Amino acid sequence: MKEEYIDEVLHAVMHSLRENQTLISRRAIEEIIRNDPYLYPAFRSLSPTSRRTKISIIMNLHFPLWIKGKGVHQNTYVWKVKDEKEE
Repeated sequence: MKEEYIDEVLHAVMHSLRENQTLISRRAIEEIIRNDPYLYPAFRSLSPTSRRTKISIIMNLHFPLWIKGKGVHQNTYVWKVKDEKEE
């Protein structure tokens, strides 16, 4: 995985979290990247499928996947990026 992809995903995550937010979804990360393509140039030319795949791979390497019991769709990707104690 190219370092620029990793840097851009982690930048999008860390700069988008609100004060009390501990979770982030793949959809939210993708929206951040898609809404500001000049800030995330490595992702600019990727197809939506490639973009989602890279985001998922990077997030799985850096953060635990958050799944809380029944009712969470198996294709919903949400990661726990901060402990509640870190708030």
